[in-house]
Amino acid sequence: VQEVKRLYGSHLLIRFEKLDLASFAVVRAFADGVAARHAKVQLLVCNAGLNVASALQAPEDQLTADGVDALYQANFLGHFLLTLLLMPSLRAARGRVVSVSSVMHRQASPADLNLTQVVRRPYVGLYNFSKLAQILAVSELHRRFGEEVAFHCVNPGGVASDIWRAFPRFLQWVFSLVMVSTKTAAESVVEACLCMRSGPPAPPAYWNGYRGASWCWLFEYWSPRP
Repeated sequence: VQEVKRLYGSHLLIRFEKLDLASFAVVRAFADGVAARHAKVQLLVCNAGLNVASALQAPEDQLTADGVDALYQANFLGHFLLTLLLMPSLRAARGRVVSVSSVMHRQASPADLNLTQVVRRPYVGLYNFSKLAQILAVSELHRRFGEEVAFHCVNPGGVASDIWRAFPRFLQWVFSLVMVSTKTAAESVVEACLCMRSGPPAPPAYWNGYRGASWCWLFEYWSPRP
């Protein structure tokens, strides 16, 4: 918080709160607090999450207290529930919701839905499916609420963030060379948040952080020029 104020001005009013997206009870309590303080919410960015590198894979750790795969709940269901709970405030502000997705949704299988509430031995990650669920939800949310709230997705590209913290340091260093930085990745997210043409009732858009992705699907996975 202090770093943001140092960079952009001490006059900013910033509130930091922890949110465990892998707990429906915590999400509900968080949403109640936001709604109590803010009748209008202009922007909701659904970004936090896990991948196979950061998710706990032991059988006893795979499911949350809600009985759902922890990665799937943190990446999708927690965000989805939060969005629905804040919908009155978003509609009042004619706001927008931006979901940070991934090109890996292209590798998902609808059959993975059958794995979201079962323990897998050996472990099978649901990262790809969680990102597909995000995109499908954006489409359905637009169908239901799109006249008052805009819904968009962003694929920032491969990002050298701390989501890889469980990997060996050498691999993290390699990732830092071939993946985009968190600052660069954030630029496409900020564009989706601020683009003047993307407010309601604009149809859902899918931003890509990699240059060239609009004309060749291969560049959704990687490009030398982000």
